[in-house]
Amino acid sequence: MSKYTVCGYDIDVMHARMLEIATEVDRICKEQGLKCSLYGGSVIGAVRHNGFIPWDHDIDMAMPRKDYDKFEAVIDECLPEGRELVSSFRFPTYTNPIPRYMDLNTTALRSGRLGDGTFCGECIEIFVLDPMPRDPAEQDEWKKLMYVYCEVLCTAWVQSRRRMRKDFVDVKLYEKYRKKMDKDGRAAVLKELEDKLFSVEEEDSDTYCLRWMPRSLYEIPIHCYGTPQDVIYEGMTVMGPERPREMLQLYIGHSWRNLLPPEARDAHPTRINHDLA
Repeated sequence: MSKYTVCGYDIDVMHARMLEIATEVDRICKEQGLKCSLYGGSVIGAVRHNGFIPWDHDIDMAMPRKDYDKFEAVIDECLPEGRELVSSFRFPTYTNPIPRYMDLNTTALRSGRLGDGTFCGECIEIFVLDPMPRDPAEQDEWKKLMYVYCEVLCTAWVQSRRRMRKDFVDVKLYEKYRKKMDKDGRAAVLKELEDKLFSVEEEDSDTYCLRWMPRSLYEIPIHCYGTPQDVIYEGMTVMGPERPREMLQLYIGHSWRNLLPPEARDAHPTRINHDLA
């Protein structure tokens, strides 16, 4: 029995389930020739622990936009039984900017998901990495549009103002696209914004941007993600970013090397049932 539990479950059980579905994503991407890599806390785990951070229970992955679009286009042909890819493109009522590869044989309830009409199972989160313009002025305008896009996409999110980057909230843009939604509908506005935001080519960019919550945009240099490399994770081979230590240093700072104090070792607030769909 592990000394760590989450929602009353032995975390070793949760780790085994996460590894099973993560290796499926990794396998599908390798078969399709797509870039896919561990991301976020999972990179810390891979570098520092050769696997999970002991008290953590999830796995994060990331794909560049062009690879994710291909992944979504072929996923129905590749999904094993009892799995689903839940995203805003596949499920219009899904109120989250992060696609999730999901185990339909389990239940994982999160406060931000209740009532959106989509599946709620244990999952791998897939962060989509969007190239941003290289020119600083164009990049600022791109971020302003991304803020509007995320708020149009995630209409059910409620969050504190502490994450709000006021320099990227353009009131005139909000008014413009609110009026467009009144006239043309939400789907048309999302399509217009996607055409503008997702048209930047990697060769014209130095930086990926990912969105975690509507007003939380994170940036990583494209060369840090690079060409994903094999890493050992809990004795299994999966793909990790090309320069994981440099990416963690830029993304988090020196503190990524340090273990959190015991009182800070909490997991995501999720209610989980491994045995009930």
